Amino acid sequence: MFTFQNHPRHVLTPGGAPGILTPWERKAELLTETGCDIIIGLPFTNEFSQIEAREFIRNILVARCGARRIFSGSNFRFGHGGEGSPTLLRQQAPVLGYTFEIQEPSLDSGELISSTRIRAELAEGNVRGAAKLLGRPPRLTSVVVSGDAQGRKIGFPTANLAPDTKLAAPAGGVYAVRTFLADGSRWPGMMNIGVRPTFNGRELRWEVHLIGYSGTLNDQPLTVDFIERLRPEQRFANVAELSAQLARDRDAALAVLESHA
Repeated sequence: MFTFQNHPRHVLTPGGAPGILTPWERKAELLTETGCDIIIGLPFTNEFSQIEAREFIRNILVARCGARRIFSGSNFRFGHGGEGSPTLLRQQAPVLGYTFEIQEPSLDSGELISSTRIRAELAEGNVRGAAKLLGRPPRLTSVVVSGDAQGRKIGFPTANLAPDTKLAAPAGGVYAVRTFLADGSRWPGMMNIGVRPTFNGRELRWEVHLIGYSGTLNDQPLTVDFIERLRPEQRFANVAELSAQLARDRDAALAVLESHA
């Protein structure tokens, strides 16, 4: 599999680049699980973006990767200015000694499964819909950072994750999640994405409550799989009301996770 370690638009149009659905490390893991023997992941750079389409086929795919049979999607564009296309790949096949085939798109209920569609589901908080299109739950991995311990004070301690703005995160709200720690253990949990309006917060927070866990996770990586959105984020009149709702959220999260075991 030939792919890039980063999304080309993060180099070409940084301000308008889409959120990353699958970071490079995770992408490599998933490709390996499918039985892929060799994964060629190049970093996309400004210098790489200047390579002409024919040079890309000849020097990268054929000479460097040794391609003898090439597959691509029907809308694949490559080379400087996006001048390369499946038509060019087919034209160059007999010249450079490889065969070429179009990989037909995957459909769901007659509609194209695409990264754009998956990002739209996440933007609506529909993590279940996104999971159906992905074939797995949407996932985020980040490092646990120090927080202000507000959750601990009301009986729901949280692991505070450093938000990564390059990732395609779900919309704000409370979610039932599965969490995976660096030691390999798994914990049921609930996660809030938002600004914590009850505490007059303004900064975006990713806060995960690991149900039944006690310990310190600072500076450790934490992985979260989103299973279902429980509710949108909301402001409560006081901490007591918030605490009562969090207890209901915890019960709801456990019920959801049990049904999705």
